[in-house]
Order: sequence, then C-alpha cells, then structure tokens
Amino acid sequence: KAYNLAGFTTVAISNGVYVSLFSAGFTPLNPAQVFDGPVSGYDLDYQTSLDELQASWDFSGDPCPIVQYEWKISRIDEVLIQDFTDTRLRTESANDGLEMTDG
Repeated sequence: KAYNLAGFTTVAISNGVYVSLFSAGFTPLNPAQVFDGPVSGYDLDYQTSLDELQASWDFSGDPCPIVQYEWKISRIDEVLIQDFTDTRLRTESANDGLEMTDG
C-alpha cells in the first residue's frame, strides 16, 4: 500500500497485481509491481524458509511522489496474517516471525 503527497493510496498484491486507485486516475509512467522476495524486479516461484516471508515492490511509475508504503500478509483464503505495516519509504520488507507449513 502506498500513499502519495496528494493523499491518494494504492494497493497492489503480488502474482496478479490489483491496484485500487493509481494517482487519482492518472496514467502511470510504469506499472506498479510487487515481487515475492527481497529483490525488486525478481519474483520468486518458491521459497525454502518456513518462518520468513519477504516482499519488494516498485511504484516508481507514479507521477506523484510516494510518501509512505505499507504492506500486509494474508493467506490465499484471505485470513489475515499481518495487518498493514508501515515501511516508510523502504521498497522491501520481511516478517521473520511466521510459522508456515510446506504445501
């Protein structure tokens, strides 16, 4: 989730990016992208860690400056694991306190 100076927000989800409002309807210079894993521009297909989940994102195509990012973790059945957490202007974050199972 990103906030810009105009007070607008946008939300994106990896593997099929959904964006609610992008710069109040302005056409982005580049699409918003969210990646599974710590490296922006590279999306993981799988991971080996069962206690850590990492994500990175690129909203550099927004013509209005981003002033805050937030991220959350939810299961595919929409069960909330981590509510929106402020990352300030960092474009990556991780949660290493998870108890995931293989499958």
